[in-house]
Amino acid sequence: MTFKNDSTALLTAILGPGQQFNEVTLFANAHQTHDVVGIGQTELLVLNADQFDKLAEQHPEIMKALLISNTQRVHQLVEILNDFRALPKRLVVARLLLKNARNQEKTGLQNSVELRITQEDISMFVGVTRAYLNKVLADLCALGLIEVSYRKIKILDMTHFEDWIAENLAYVAVEGRPAATSA
Repeated sequence: MTFKNDSTALLTAILGPGQQFNEVTLFANAHQTHDVVGIGQTELLVLNADQFDKLAEQHPEIMKALLISNTQRVHQLVEILNDFRALPKRLVVARLLLKNARNQEKTGLQNSVELRITQEDISMFVGVTRAYLNKVLADLCALGLIEVSYRKIKILDMTHFEDWIAENLAYVAVEGRPAATSA
């Protein structure tokens, strides 16, 4: 999240468990440009450059993991740019909801997910007003994909939701569909 001088904030990413942020400033020897806000139970590991160098020396596999993670993130950023330029907002919002749902822990065997993301966060990320977002969410509700109630958004059927998004995308998303797990 970036806080501007006029007291506004820009949401640039919603990260999930095991993801890192601001490592670019470490590698580029640049100033920190973003802040993070934890939602729910959050644990952070904060390292300065010397600490990171020591850790990377002891565990060289970290560098490969960061390279893969950052390459995936660059690809996702290109997709987001394409989404904003070419897709209807309801599909942009649906992809954001799906990414958030995939980062949440599943409870039980149900195929629905109640999201821990606020409408304010969504509107900041997508760059639309809350009023316009409400229209977009109403469209997704009318399609039977989500349910919106006070401070809650619920994806009713993850499989159906993923299928609807895939049918409306012009490309295969980098995050793809999670691999099926055997019982």
